[in-house]
Amino acid sequence: MLAAEVPMTSTAHHGYGAGDDLQQPLSVAFLPLLGSLIFTGAAVLAICGLPRANSLTWAGVFGYAICYVLIALLAHSITMWAVCRGFRAQLDASAGPLIIGLWMAVAWLPLLWILVQEHSAWVAAVPPLIAGHGVVFLRRWLGTAELPDEPETRSLFAMREEPSLLSVVAAPALSALAFQAGIVLIILDQPFTAGLLMAAGAVYPVWRFPMRMKVSTGARRRSVAIGSFDVLLLTSIALIPFLRSVVLMGGLGGLLPHVAASGAAPAMKGAVEKPAASDYSGIILFVPAKPKEKLVPPPPMQHTALLGAHAKPLVIPFDGAYWYFKVPDPRPKPDARVVKGDPIKANVHSTDFRPLAMEAHQMLGSPIRMDCCTSMRVSIRNGDNRIGAIHVELILKEKGRSQSLGTEVLRSSVATQIPLDRAPVDETLSFPIPASVKAKKFDEIAVVIKAARERSRAGAKLAVQEFTLVP
Repeated sequence: MLAAEVPMTSTAHHGYGAGDDLQQPLSVAFLPLLGSLIFTGAAVLAICGLPRANSLTWAGVFGYAICYVLIALLAHSITMWAVCRGFRAQLDASAGPLIIGLWMAVAWLPLLWILVQEHSAWVAAVPPLIAGHGVVFLRRWLGTAELPDEPETRSLFAMREEPSLLSVVAAPALSALAFQAGIVLIILDQPFTAGLLMAAGAVYPVWRFPMRMKVSTGARRRSVAIGSFDVLLLTSIALIPFLRSVVLMGGLGGLLPHVAASGAAPAMKGAVEKPAASDYSGIILFVPAKPKEKLVPPPPMQHTALLGAHAKPLVIPFDGAYWYFKVPDPRPKPDARVVKGDPIKANVHSTDFRPLAMEAHQMLGSPIRMDCCTSMRVSIRNGDNRIGAIHVELILKEKGRSQSLGTEVLRSSVATQIPLDRAPVDETLSFPIPASVKAKKFDEIAVVIKAARERSRAGAKLAVQEFTLVP
């Protein structure tokens, strides 16, 4: 019979299954692929925690990388075993070949997670690698190159139907558009979304690329071993920003700017600065000194009510310091550079892809009770002309304890179009003081500047003018 003469393609023929006489559909291959991507990714997110900044030695870098990759391998192996057991009726495959065949599609997940946490632009390169290895697995599972060509039926009036132009052009055109959109998103500082688009664009060229369908077990294992070494090496490189000291010169520093500069502080222009070491982790900017007056806090509100007096608002001019440091640090470190200048004129930016945090701190001479007033106003001058909302959080502190009064948005920062020559805008934000904290005191006021993500690598050009305690 004709069916006996034509060999059927089976997953065992490609090293993924156990049957020799059953061809499995491509849709079945998505079970192990999606299962491993989901559960291995969940395991990486749940178990793999980032080390503290400036806490690793070189041995620690490689140790963390090995642990991350081993966690991904263990989660991947358990997932393949569970999928083969749970979908035994639909999936004619054994766990061992699936672990090897799909490993390179999920081995990049720890690297992807690290780069996302570091806000590195190189994160855009990882999803295409995952998609490419996934497509290679699917092609070998399907074994399209092993299917025999059907014999041509010769006829005097045989007519061959040509494919439509749309069917020929649509797939490569969409692939090219996805790559181009990904490049645009990289320019717009959206590397993760760009990586997803470029991964979608990589599916068609990888699927159409000529490749050998029959690969020996030894050759496949060698390929997986080499790929695993590449994953381990790149994961180690991604962890270099957590070294205690980073010294990179030449080509590597230019290739990986977020690595070469991670141990350094944000760069700053437009301020008079004191000499400091070449490496620093943050900037503390002091404004020019102002004449100081002794603060006389208003009396508690209940005393004012009993005496029938009318308390006047207390105005506290800002003469403190602005902190610039990079996430996830909670504050500038002891090696931070100390400068003097105007925060509106200063150009402060992060030298890598980690977001820049900005805070203004005002120290008070003596503690003030919170029951002296109903709210606190913050006067701010916004000299920033970049697009992106700026939120301001007000925090009152005393002896290590802190109380947030909430977060407000600067109205002048939410405009969709801002002229480049716009003059600085003065705004006043009001923060009510809850009744639950009336008995507490504060001797420090912190203003936390929270810029939108698209502008988070540069310090906002705004200045705190004064605080007003409203009775």
